[in-house]
Amino acid sequence: MTASRKGFWGVFVIFLSFLSLAGAQSPSPGETGSAEKEVASGNTAARPGSLKSPVTPFEPPNYPKLGEVVAVKWNSSWWAGRILEVRPNQRFQITYLGWGDSWNEEVGLDRLGLSAEAAEISEQLKNPSAGNGRTPVRPVRGGPEVGQEAPGFEIKTTDDKTIQLADYRGKYVLLDFWATWCGPCTGETPNLKAVYEEFGKREDFVMIGLSLDQDKEKPIAYAKEKGTQWIDGFLGDWGKDEVTKKYGVRGIPSIWLIGPDGKVVAKDLRGEGISEAVKKALGEKKS
Repeated sequence: MTASRKGFWGVFVIFLSFLSLAGAQSPSPGETGSAEKEVASGNTAARPGSLKSPVTPFEPPNYPKLGEVVAVKWNSSWWAGRILEVRPNQRFQITYLGWGDSWNEEVGLDRLGLSAEAAEISEQLKNPSAGNGRTPVRPVRGGPEVGQEAPGFEIKTTDDKTIQLADYRGKYVLLDFWATWCGPCTGETPNLKAVYEEFGKREDFVMIGLSLDQDKEKPIAYAKEKGTQWIDGFLGDWGKDEVTKKYGVRGIPSIWLIGPDGKVVAKDLRGEGISEAVKKALGEKKS
């Protein structure tokens, strides 16, 4: 083999090795098939991922508690996360903590643990002057909080009608950011159907689904298959949509209840909590 051919094959092997290493990198939360939206690429280097300290599993009866900062397993890495809600069957709603950004997910007990670094991060959040000069995390999402004005929007429905949030002023509006490709979203369909069956005929209540599918035919087919009857709004490509940005939506399903005055009554609703929030709101509505 000539020297020039040897040189060519040497460069080719190095190139293949580079591709192999690039493909072997573990994805971070939001880069897998979960229902989490990828945080802007400019923030990825600032996340406190891959905790280095040893992680020990929780043992009964000392399970994670509301507000506690814990280690959260994602593939082969451990990340810092705070417990937002403790749910039945050892399920937990957590927010991953990033130095400049945060995002939510529901996880099982098998993916949570205790670590010295998580404890350090917890102390830093209590005392920003501690923590080796790190910048404390910003509030999750950045969308409106309960009691604040819900951002207005104008969108198309799946049957090509134009609707605005302002059209429903004076009513309670249940908004569901979802997609047919999102398992947790379709898992909420029975709960949403139960709410619609109980309250859907009321004049002071309306339900609007906001689909983030790429293809409008997907939510149309899903509604036909499941027999859902509420309004189907279509947002399309999540990366280009502006409504999710206004509401600070990073993970779906993201279910909100808006009051007759246009202010947020409840957010991050899941499971039986959807029906409970609607019942409470409608029950308290003055006649």
